[in-house]
Amino acid sequence: MSLLKLYPPALFLAFTKFILPSLTVSGIIPLSVVKSNLEAFMSDHVLIVEDGKAKLIKRKKYTDERTLQELLEEYPQLISLHDIEDDPLPLYPIGWEVGVPPGAIDIMYCDSSGLITIVETKLAKNPQVRREVIGQVLEYASYVHDMNFEDIEYTVEQYLKRSDRKFKTKARTLIDYFNDAISHNEDDKEKAFDAFKENVSKNLSDARIRLIVAVDEINDPLRNTVTFVNNHSQFEILVLQMKRFPADDGRQMFIPSLFGYSPRTDETKEILTPESFKRVAEPGAWKIYEDLIKLAQKRRDKIGWHKYSFSYYMFFKEKRFVPFTVWTNSVGFFKFQLDPVNGISKESKNKILDEARKISNLAGGINNIDMKEPGMSLKDGEVTDKDIKQFLKMVRLYESLIGK
Repeated sequence: MSLLKLYPPALFLAFTKFILPSLTVSGIIPLSVVKSNLEAFMSDHVLIVEDGKAKLIKRKKYTDERTLQELLEEYPQLISLHDIEDDPLPLYPIGWEVGVPPGAIDIMYCDSSGLITIVETKLAKNPQVRREVIGQVLEYASYVHDMNFEDIEYTVEQYLKRSDRKFKTKARTLIDYFNDAISHNEDDKEKAFDAFKENVSKNLSDARIRLIVAVDEINDPLRNTVTFVNNHSQFEILVLQMKRFPADDGRQMFIPSLFGYSPRTDETKEILTPESFKRVAEPGAWKIYEDLIKLAQKRRDKIGWHKYSFSYYMFFKEKRFVPFTVWTNSVGFFKFQLDPVNGISKESKNKILDEARKISNLAGGINNIDMKEPGMSLKDGEVTDKDIKQFLKMVRLYESLIGK
């Protein structure tokens, strides 16, 4: 396949009401891609205006699944997680046609948080794309769940040895790959890799695995099945639609769209905003948000919104980490991320935990923080104003100790 230009998904998500700013094809020809509305964007045609002349290009189907696989292996950015998540981490391919007892996983990815993503590709003409592919990807996930870190490390090394690999990297081992993905000082690299290893192992153990079915065209049976699974199980299966638009001169456009199909039965299943969070959150959760947003504005911190919660992002040496997430009725502490890689020394860790122990309703065992992830209820009647003030005091102490 001759691929002279692959249009990044972020560009197509950045449409204004009528016209996307000019793109450059192969660094030579400026184009303007025009659309009248989102429905037209998702239609079977795209309109390209070049030198004042408009040309309508019709979508064409893929001839084989291998083409779709190669695109996603070489350009993981096409999995447009920005469609469904706030500020997602980049994906790095770690396996291609990974052998498991039922068959072969088309592509495996991992991000710097240690989250594994499984992608199974299917074309609309394949009868399995209707329902069987859901069972297939769930079965693959069950085998990945049984893997340990050493299995993942071996998978990565085999992938990096492949002569037909198209993803560009000089890494030859998992630790090289990881250090390519995140910038650390030389002194931090070993500690960072240890934290990454722990995260991968925990995600595998907890069956926290992202599942994606990549197709050229979504059909109703697949849509309905994914909706049902997401509504009635702990899994969330995403569907990536990748439309192909070949021009007469050999150039091609590939337009990705990622869908979660989680049912929208109430307000909290949309991505929350400060306004919607205030309407559904316990008073204690809203009090914490009001204080944290002021703190974030004073520092480099950031708040990221999700369907049921918001995460508080802190930064150390350009690396982002999440010490806690605030839900509508509780706080989850992810072991506080009290690691040297996040700029927290052993002495600082003990100071932070001493303050955390003063929160009266903090469950999950602060004294066993390395084994459990504690939580703090924010339900009315279960949390006091004193607890909330102590939590915020602990957060400010945490901030002051980063890097010291």
